Amino acid sequence: MRIEFTYDAPDIRDILKNYGADITSALFFDIETTGFTADTSSLYMIGASYYDDNIKQYTGIQWFAESKEEIKDILSDFLSFAGEFSTIIHYNGDTFDLPYIRTTAQKYNLNNTLSLLKSIDVYKEIRHFKNILGLSNVKLKTVEKYMDIKRDDEYSGGDLIKVYKAYLKDRDESKKKLLLLHNHDDIKGLTEIIPILSYPVFFNNPPKVTKITNQGSHIEFKIESRLIKPVRFTCNDVSFDLNKEYGIVYVPRYHGVLKYFYDNYKDYYYLPLEDKAIHKSVAQYVDKEYKEAAKASNCYTIEEGIFLPNPVGYISPSFKADYQDKKCYFKENANILEDYQYASEYVAKLLAGTLTPP
Repeated sequence: MRIEFTYDAPDIRDILKNYGADITSALFFDIETTGFTADTSSLYMIGASYYDDNIKQYTGIQWFAESKEEIKDILSDFLSFAGEFSTIIHYNGDTFDLPYIRTTAQKYNLNNTLSLLKSIDVYKEIRHFKNILGLSNVKLKTVEKYMDIKRDDEYSGGDLIKVYKAYLKDRDESKKKLLLLHNHDDIKGLTEIIPILSYPVFFNNPPKVTKITNQGSHIEFKIESRLIKPVRFTCNDVSFDLNKEYGIVYVPRYHGVLKYFYDNYKDYYYLPLEDKAIHKSVAQYVDKEYKEAAKASNCYTIEEGIFLPNPVGYISPSFKADYQDKKCYFKENANILEDYQYASEYVAKLLAGTLTPP
């Protein structure tokens, strides 16, 4: 069974261009199944939508299996239809939807046209921004809520498995409406959340610093691609204030003493009285009672001054308070105060250090 509908959604042309995709040749899709793996469950619905430039709206299509015998037919029809596009866009499809379709297509000896298309997994693109956006998780409904997207569906895909199985027995049209509504809202929501990709687009394109004030503590930069919403967050004592077009990073300045740790500690001796390490070539002139073989934790030299955060040791030399300390610093220099290109690269590294690990 094939059902069509139309709807409006935000203009996402420019965002998709950043991913090498064209809105008129992109297909959004989502599947509904009775389980997590194609080997032990069944595909029962496929939803897809595309932007129709003729009517200036999105056209949605739902392929619904009224019985297990129709699974091959709806998948075959969908794969044939998808072959007319160059890009597929989905939410966590790399992990679930695409492998499920691949296995099911093999089962029915169908040509999996999706494998030939450019693929964009929105979930993978935004999962690193969970903490920055203050999300409890990166489920589709959570992201929709962040984007102020309203949906009529109140069920999860898991909730509806028993509903579909019940429908196959009693053919209750109210159950079918629940199933179709869930998939409808998933597809519509997928197109509506695409503007959230403005965050990875921004992070993947180094910002241009436009102003440095307060002795390097406040660095203002331009956001080339407009963010969908302003965000404020702090990571490693560095605070960020990003509005739609401009951002400011507040960098704390550390006044005091820090340590520079040598990598090849086996080539050094540690001098307890002087609290520093020196190379063996120099230590040979020091009496034995005043030196000991250096360890990774005490193979350092001490330096005093003004320091700035140094994410992942980007700027050399890099200093720390102690060997186990994860926070790194570099000694303040004129570049951060005067060279906007240097400052832009520094801000980009600070931003990269805020992303949630995969």
